[in-house]
Amino acid sequence: MEKITKFLGYRVEESSFKLRPIKENEKFAISPRYFCAIKAAADRFTATLTVEIGESVSPAPAPFDLKATITGTFLIGEDVGTEKEKHLKAAVSALFPYLRAFVSTLTSSSGVPPFILPFINGDMMTAGLNSNAPTTVFN
Repeated sequence: MEKITKFLGYRVEESSFKLRPIKENEKFAISPRYFCAIKAAADRFTATLTVEIGESVSPAPAPFDLKATITGTFLIGEDVGTEKEKHLKAAVSALFPYLRAFVSTLTSSSGVPPFILPFINGDMMTAGLNSNAPTTVFN
């Protein structure tokens, strides 16, 4: 077993982007909805983060519909000990900037100003999250 927990990398599992027709003087409200899931095994775990933006998740109009899912893989080290929850939260927090960068790149590559996901509270992101109850949803 490794002595320290390691981030082995991430991959984009899913991405979709669709521009909506813009009406003159239309005001937008972009309210991302996030999903977080953890799957743990004996020596590694995966953290999956999903963000959705658009009419399917918010009653206010958004200029686009977007869904992006990334999964990071982590090797569990001996340093975890009895603090597994703390390491799961740290892993999810470490993965979020990759999702944020992907969304910014996806939107800017689509010919619109880049949308930068707002910072979120790591504790909120992982509230109720553990290997026994592996999925949480938050706005």
